[in-house]
Amino acid sequence: MNIKLIYLEDPDILCFNETKIDEEKLLKEKINNIYSDKYFSYWNCCKVKKGYSGVAILTKYKPISVKYNIGEKEGDQEGRVITLEFEKFYLVCVYVPNAGDRLKRLDYRVDKWDVTFQNYLINLTKEKNIILTGDLNVAHKEIDIHDPKGNIKCAGFTIQERESFSKFLVEGYIDTFRALNPDKVKYSFFSNLGGERVIKENKGWRLDYFVVNDKAFPNVIESDILVDYLGSDHRPVKLVYINDI
Repeated sequence: MNIKLIYLEDPDILCFNETKIDEEKLLKEKINNIYSDKYFSYWNCCKVKKGYSGVAILTKYKPISVKYNIGEKEGDQEGRVITLEFEKFYLVCVYVPNAGDRLKRLDYRVDKWDVTFQNYLINLTKEKNIILTGDLNVAHKEIDIHDPKGNIKCAGFTIQERESFSKFLVEGYIDTFRALNPDKVKYSFFSNLGGERVIKENKGWRLDYFVVNDKAFPNVIESDILVDYLGSDHRPVKLVYINDI
């Protein structure tokens, strides 16, 4: 957790991906009580493997309801989704499954997870606006990755994953960063494998997003990647959204 970010940005809501904490440790170390004087906290932990996956949300505003998971058995066991309902919108925090080494989970990711998750979001949108955020594990366009030709067969930039995301967007959803910054090259993920050189040479991927339905887009004032906040291989993304919660 980046203390500097919380102090300087003072966000109303924070969403965390890949928390890698199990429920036993969460309770034992009372991590869910951090900032309890300022935020309500909600955690979804992996049930089948310690130190894996998981998401969390801290919010200054108490939601009307909280829902964990989406009804997709494998992903639900890995603790990948939390949905908070507010008066005028749903906030969905997600850590999308990675297609993995040698793309061993690609078929699951595209044919099962994406289909179930996208249908889940579409059904939510029938009720209220939605704000989707998290590590979507896809660099959508060539502008979103430092070496598109060299990474064409890598998890997160396969044709299948990119087409799946495109298919979702045309249903009436907007990648807020790209909509507001059509030509900007900015990345949210820098692999630890290359060390500082990767960051210095800007060899990154844009994997972290804020996506809203088209009717919600007029409420978006800013969508950015906060590249100056270090602390993990991902950089925080920021959305300024004007709406009564």
